[in-house]
Amino acid sequence: MLQLSEFLVMIPMILSVGILYLDYFPLSQRRQLGKQFIGLLSIGFVFWWLYGYPLATGNSIRSGTTLTILIQFEFYAYALAMFSGTFFSRYTSKQALIFIPIWTGLVYCPIAWLLWANDGWLLNLGALDFSGGLVVHVTAGITSLVLGRRLLTQQGRFQQLPSTNQGRHIIAIGLITLGWFGFNAAPADNNVELIKQTVMNTFTAIGGSIMGVSCLTWWQTRKLQLTDITTGMLGGLVISTISVGYVTPLVSMLIAVSSSIGMVLLIQWSHQQRSFFDAVDSFAMNAGGAILATLAFMLVACWQRPAGWAWIELVALVVVSLITWLGTEIAIRITIWWPKIILEKIYNNGKKN
Repeated sequence: MLQLSEFLVMIPMILSVGILYLDYFPLSQRRQLGKQFIGLLSIGFVFWWLYGYPLATGNSIRSGTTLTILIQFEFYAYALAMFSGTFFSRYTSKQALIFIPIWTGLVYCPIAWLLWANDGWLLNLGALDFSGGLVVHVTAGITSLVLGRRLLTQQGRFQQLPSTNQGRHIIAIGLITLGWFGFNAAPADNNVELIKQTVMNTFTAIGGSIMGVSCLTWWQTRKLQLTDITTGMLGGLVISTISVGYVTPLVSMLIAVSSSIGMVLLIQWSHQQRSFFDAVDSFAMNAGGAILATLAFMLVACWQRPAGWAWIELVALVVVSLITWLGTEIAIRITIWWPKIILEKIYNNGKKN
């Protein structure tokens, strides 16, 4: 029953990411973006059932319950959702048909297997990732960075727009926040005490992140806006994932305060860059927040863990980052060049005939 509740509450969370991203795009693109977002999730669903779940978990489709497979799909779908805004800044649904299955096989599945499968190499070394700080957020964020760099070389940049509908913005963030409690509690299965711990730590991470973002913003500008609070909320959710089931509420808050300050500074820095364009701040929010939270977790928890654990966690962070970078580069190159190769062959065959 608990797993079913977690599954159901995560559905609006995933869909709300698309709603949240709408305000970052010109009005003329929003309807098309909504269709593309649903199409991307549909593509992901098909390939998750074809080979994603077996590769990510080491188990066959037949061996897992339908609910378990669907919950694991929601983690995967959330990773897709978070880089969808960057992807659809310039790429099309047809290109998603090429990119998503390749990215799934080269990036998400190997990383999920390494950290979450019973025989995963990093898991057996002792690396920790409770609800997707590395598996979901670092992969989505670095994927957004690679896509953002490729966007400028392919088509240039367009102006990032502020939110134009605060009501929709707040509702979307509210649904994401509600769903995140299921997201963070899902790995606890039916362990009621662990679920209580994840709920409390999610609250304290949100509070700590709002505190960190607010203090930094007030120090810089001497004023606070609603977007600062919502940025703190989203940042706290991302930051919580790596350690939400392993630490006390106080430690969760301290990790969130420190990591959220670095995350906002990274967002501000990324807005000034000309080497990449991330339409929805996915890199700074997801990869930046999760990486900083992982480093903070290593610092505050190393004395409670076996000797050398922090180095193992650092190895996991580096491995995940490298796999994501290389896999995304390969996937996007194939996405761009494969249709050209096919068209060239068709053209050459036509000339011969």
